[in-house]
Amino acid sequence: MIRLHYRPTALFHFKRLDATNKGALTLPMPTPYAVRAAFLAVSDDPAATFPAVKEKRIVVRPPASIVVNPCWVKILDLKRGEAAERRKWDNPEATAEYQRTMSLREYAFIPGDGSADLHIYFDSLDGIEDLPPRVNYFGKRGSFVQYTGHDEADPPLEPEEGLVFELEDFSENASWDRVNVYSGNRPPRERFTQRAQPALTVRGVKHTLYRF
Repeated sequence: MIRLHYRPTALFHFKRLDATNKGALTLPMPTPYAVRAAFLAVSDDPAATFPAVKEKRIVVRPPASIVVNPCWVKILDLKRGEAAERRKWDNPEATAEYQRTMSLREYAFIPGDGSADLHIYFDSLDGIEDLPPRVNYFGKRGSFVQYTGHDEADPPLEPEEGLVFELEDFSENASWDRVNVYSGNRPPRERFTQRAQPALTVRGVKHTLYRF
């Protein structure tokens, strides 16, 4: 397979699929769905590029080394409760009310020296050869990466035991009209699980180091 190398230039954060507004732990790598979406986002003609992006087999694996840091951040959250509901009922046109609260987030440090790049495996780059260098983030903007090249390599085999990650990808019936974020449709997603066995795990008070 073709292995794309992306070097993190900032702390990495990609919300797990079970994330909520009050708690958003991170995956150690982007999902195949996010990879396809990133390629479509940088295409000059995403509708025409969609068939080539959809047909590719994509495999993601955690980086060789990653340090996960949990932290509490201040956010604005919708006010809930009887009083807020009563005010909304009395004035349906009123804007939503927000309150300050705390939320748990995880941010991951991935060495930027080339020893632990994010690796994305493609079975082929036919029809999308010019897109890999254009991608500079996966998921929401913020976890920036830099494309550093590609080579040929097979992805590490998935172990029978280890950490279990829930990922997602395009479903079989995905079409451009349904995937397009401006269409108003709910994108068709297919969830699956993937395992990874860390060779070393070191836990501290405010961090966890994984080496895969």
